[in-house]
Amino acid sequence: IYSCAGTQIAYLMQKDGKDSSFRTEVSRLGIGRFLAVVSSSMEDFITRKPFSKTMKLYSGHDTTVLPVLISYQLFNGIWPSFCSSIVWELHKHKITGNHYVRVLYDFKPMILPATTSGARFGSAFVPFDEFKALTDSLSPSDFESECALCSQSNRKQSEPVIRRIRDIDPGKF
Repeated sequence: IYSCAGTQIAYLMQKDGKDSSFRTEVSRLGIGRFLAVVSSSMEDFITRKPFSKTMKLYSGHDTTVLPVLISYQLFNGIWPSFCSSIVWELHKHKITGNHYVRVLYDFKPMILPATTSGARFGSAFVPFDEFKALTDSLSPSDFESECALCSQSNRKQSEPVIRRIRDIDPGKF
């Protein structure tokens, strides 16, 4: 049942893997704001903003873990198990002082998509600037306007989203 449920959610979020723009749009609006919070928390710590914390803990459910995995293109087709976790670690190189991010899923290091140097070199450590750029691409810049489906002024923007959602064939499940 977990594999079937995971496949259904992935189909809805990825449109069966055929339309990456649909996956990106759904991920940006669904989990993107949370990813932006994670990234900005790290940036606050790096720039030593007041009240930045050395550790932050966010709690969610499997339905939170799954969209994060899909957004980062780490979903393996299996629904996250009970007590699954995603950990973002921020590391500072002792010699250069550069910051790196490592993402762990169930405490296993993950290699982020090929758009990062970490993936090109087979490393789970990604320079913070690249991680920030990746996360920014997965986060809405103006959530309210991107989600406005009923506003007359945004009707042209929302029509493709509505059409794509209607194109999903529930019979595929």
